[in-house]
Amino acid sequence: MVAISSPDADRFLRNAPNDVFVFLFHGSDAGLISERVTRCVRSFVPDLHDPFSIARLSADDLASDAQRLVDEARTIALFSSLRCVWVDVTSSGQAPGLDIVLKEPPASVRLVIAAGNLRRDSVLRKLCEQDKRAASIECHPDGPDHTARLIDEEMSLAGMSIEAEAKSLLVSLLGADRLAARSEIQKLVTYAHGAREISAADVAEITAASSMLGQDLAVKFAFEGQFEGLASHWPRAVLTSADAQGVLLAALRYALGLHARSARGAETSPWNAVQTRRSIKVLAEAVRRSRREPRLADAIALRSLWAVAGMAKRRA
Repeated sequence: MVAISSPDADRFLRNAPNDVFVFLFHGSDAGLISERVTRCVRSFVPDLHDPFSIARLSADDLASDAQRLVDEARTIALFSSLRCVWVDVTSSGQAPGLDIVLKEPPASVRLVIAAGNLRRDSVLRKLCEQDKRAASIECHPDGPDHTARLIDEEMSLAGMSIEAEAKSLLVSLLGADRLAARSEIQKLVTYAHGAREISAADVAEITAASSMLGQDLAVKFAFEGQFEGLASHWPRAVLTSADAQGVLLAALRYALGLHARSARGAETSPWNAVQTRRSIKVLAEAVRRSRREPRLADAIALRSLWAVAGMAKRRA
């Protein structure tokens, strides 16, 4: 039985036991799952595009053919010592055939499974946690200590260092999502290219610029009814509670501008007066609430823009 908590996952993956051949990644941080799955697969097969050494399966593949996972696990590599079966079941949380594979473990195949946030009593999780040849690896959002180590890792790769004050500031600004945090750190490294050490001023300048761009995009996506765009750009738009209030004010100004155009009878206005008044009411109330409860500003802002996106979707 190998159940690995999220804080211990990276250390475990660096020295995974040789007799473990199934690696199940699950949890609430999709970005962290993706990163760890990719790293795990690459540790067995360096070339992620090698069709002879990697077989990629989706939940749909397994649903349409219950024997598919078993067949792939029994297929040997042609030109290498190891073959990897990379399975993505985040949409279903099920891997039919895994119980058969665990009973007859292949000698030269590794199974790497990406799942979503599985309950403790899920069949897939129980299968992996009750078999000593499988590892169930949690992937939950990073805490400040993990974010600090991520910063050190990226600085080391870039051959740079970061001032203690700048590092503390950056940790406070970055969100818990691993991929979003790594992306912001890499942008900072690119911005400071040529410098040996990153200062607090560098951090403040690049994160402010990124946040402003993210705010503009978040407002644009909300008023166009693009839920996916709003969700993906939200981490760039909101780094602090002040940013959340900034997004709300930007959205409110945009709604007021739409209302003015509609009142003038401008044909180019995509919203009519009734729709814009409704969005103004939602956003104005959100501004007031975020000022009364600054610790909840992020959630209040996102919820109000989500409501605006819903209005835009219904209008379309």
